Amino acid sequence: MTIDNLRAGQEVTLEILIGGSSFEFKTEVVGTNAGTGALVKPYVYNDQVVDFTNGSPKSMSFSLHCIDPDTGGRVVWKNLFVNVVNFKGMDYYAIDAKAFGKTAASSERREDGRVNVKKPGSALMEDGRRFSVSLIDISDSGVSFIGNGYRVTIG
Repeated sequence: MTIDNLRAGQEVTLEILIGGSSFEFKTEVVGTNAGTGALVKPYVYNDQVVDFTNGSPKSMSFSLHCIDPDTGGRVVWKNLFVNVVNFKGMDYYAIDAKAFGKTAASSERREDGRVNVKKPGSALMEDGRRFSVSLIDISDSGVSFIGNGYRVTIG
């Protein structure tokens, strides 16, 4: 899906990332612009449009998520430029993917079919420590589990 395939009235989620934190809000597409971006309704707080770019840190980045109406899959455009623009007397966010970023990537969190297990188990660390886990589910590409009592960083 390309960003110019977005349709007026379509629900999208704008994600603002700053360092390790993120803020998301649902909004609506008003239209597309020149094939590289979209015009969406802005986030309003205390009757004021929030301009995320005015005085924002350089580490701030934006992503736009939506459901592709043709495939039903979740897609994302990353590293977008967002500016407040006035169009016909109303403020909107102009979201620009530039030509290189106008095609969305898959954003499915769990593309593989998963089988619920919900059973107790154990995990063995490289250093030989063993600890209890609750096995949540399995798929062709991995497992999902929760450690019982120990905080473990993987990766």
